Amino acid sequence: MVNFLHISDLHISLRIDGAKNENSTPPVLLKSIINLANTLKPEPSFIIFSGDLTDKGDTESYEYFKTVISKSKIPNLLAIGNHDDRSNFRNVFYKSPSNKPFFYASEHDGIKVIVLDTSQPGKVSGSICEDQFSFLEETL
Repeated sequence: MVNFLHISDLHISLRIDGAKNENSTPPVLLKSIINLANTLKPEPSFIIFSGDLTDKGDTESYEYFKTVISKSKIPNLLAIGNHDDRSNFRNVFYKSPSNKPFFYASEHDGIKVIVLDTSQPGKVSGSICEDQFSFLEETL
């Protein structure tokens, strides 16, 4: 059996002012998640962090997010959402800014995980582009 964690909609922001409880802001909760995940037995095969990783898609929030998840002993898989900014995300994680959809596949303990990007910049709705449909067909 494969165990994994799925954490969604963190909305990390270093620009939140006046939080009612400083101990429950998204940045503090992210640190708690990583600390707890590092103690789990059996150890999960991976953690999926799915969008919205940040609240505003700003570089500082992605840098914070990257720093915190780098402390994870467990492989991290990332998927972005409509609050994320593709270019800023890619620049922080891959030093390659691009506004193209972010999608990939990876395998962990015999489980293939496929991540697609349905976000449409500036919109709440989503869709899958032809490149992703082609990728999905090839991958499956």
